[in-house]
Amino acid sequence: VMVHGTAGSSYGVSRSVFVGMDEPVEPSDLVAVLGEDGRVRINWRTASEGRNGGYIDVDHLTYVVQRGNGYSDYDAIMLAGNHTGTTFTDPTEFGEEKIVKYFVKAVSNGIAGYSAISNQLLVGRPSSLPFVENFDTKVGDYIQADHSSWTITSSEDSPLWAFAEMAYFINEGQVLPVDGGKGLAYAYYGHYGINERDDYLTSGNMDVTSATAPQITFNVYGVPGYGH
Repeated sequence: VMVHGTAGSSYGVSRSVFVGMDEPVEPSDLVAVLGEDGRVRINWRTASEGRNGGYIDVDHLTYVVQRGNGYSDYDAIMLAGNHTGTTFTDPTEFGEEKIVKYFVKAVSNGIAGYSAISNQLLVGRPSSLPFVENFDTKVGDYIQADHSSWTITSSEDSPLWAFAEMAYFINEGQVLPVDGGKGLAYAYYGHYGINERDDYLTSGNMDVTSATAPQITFNVYGVPGYGH
């Protein structure tokens, strides 16, 4: 809006408002629970508003439900594409143990929002013996663990564990796997890292019922210096 007068025109001012159907926000409180029957049940709270403050048809929302194990739903598996209601039971019978997450997005009048992400769960049967982990499964240009049941946690917001063909340190050089191995897991804190922190790399479950005296061994690497 501008004002015009005999002496000229004012500067303009503007206000904007979103019109038409809006994109729903993510559902909230998405929780996945593993039942005693081995099925995963998830529930969430419905999306209640549009991302831009516009209109969504709350009474007729549907949901897209996916399962994956990454940080997003980019490569997740579709479980339901037009689900109604705010609860869902995954019909999958899981094989060997792995980690899963669930992604749920709301759809209003054909317009889908972003996915909410659930907690992660360890599902499936424990790994049988022998359990061998070389951290050397190559997927494209990246190294992954051979078993998909490993979890990484930390006392800080960002855990430092990574899987690679070698550990590379700025001043100390390279640390290579022993015995011709092609991968390892490592955590590098750097010269200016916080000293008092805990980073955990935890395997999935192992079925040792057939072993009379099970043992577990590791190859452990350390880089001395700077008081570490």
